[in-house]
Amino acid sequence: RVHLACASDYDRTRFRQFESLEPSPPSSVREASVQPATPPVSPAELFEPVVGYEDVKDAFARAMDPARRPVHVLLLGPPASAKSLFLLQVSKLPGAYMVLGGTTSRAGLAEVLLEEQPAYLLIDELDKMDREDYSVLLSLCESGTVSVTKYQRRQRAELPATRVFAAANSDARIPGEVVSRFLRFRLRQYTADEFVAVVSHLLPRAEGTSEDLAAYIAQRLARRIESADVRDAVRLARLARSKDEVDRLLATMARYSCRAPTRLRASAL
Repeated sequence: RVHLACASDYDRTRFRQFESLEPSPPSSVREASVQPATPPVSPAELFEPVVGYEDVKDAFARAMDPARRPVHVLLLGPPASAKSLFLLQVSKLPGAYMVLGGTTSRAGLAEVLLEEQPAYLLIDELDKMDREDYSVLLSLCESGTVSVTKYQRRQRAELPATRVFAAANSDARIPGEVVSRFLRFRLRQYTADEFVAVVSHLLPRAEGTSEDLAAYIAQRLARRIESADVRDAVRLARLARSKDEVDRLLATMARYSCRAPTRLRASAL
């Protein structure tokens, strides 16, 4: 499983290549309809790597229920607050498609929706999209309709069952009419103790790391990294096979870091 490294290291080249290509002229207006997807695993199993936030997990499960009409969800909060982890867990489901807001244009998003017809559209860094590029998302969330005009021909898809799950650090740059289409939850950053619990729980299951080494990575990151990030833990788990190797990598990270390391605040639990 490699999904946990995708939120920050997502392959932006895919979108640059995609937007640089012109598809062949469509022969006619295309109508499409996506069928609601049934999650192959229970929400409890799907979100098992996410420590805490049981009420948010319940809301996600309800929003994913194909028996309900779509409700779109936006997670807001600082880095290392489990926003991307929620999205990455949903991305494991059939019919899920993830995009990165900073590399997604209006035309690119429309093409993705027309071609992929996802059951779940996942948008990380929603606040990084250009203001004019939100129009496609607004139409999808409001009416379930997506359309794009190329070569003086219009392609159109009806996607009434597509559900949008998005994450952003802040909603300050997101147009109000877009924000209003989402059920919103503001997550706080994990405390040091919570971060240790998340990483210690996740690495053995996602990366096959021993429980002892996973706990060591978690404790070292929580103590030395300013913005403790689960993705850093995954990277260390992939590169280090011993505590000594973890220490050497952390020393290199500290030596070439752009920020002075500080301690996380103490747990309030």
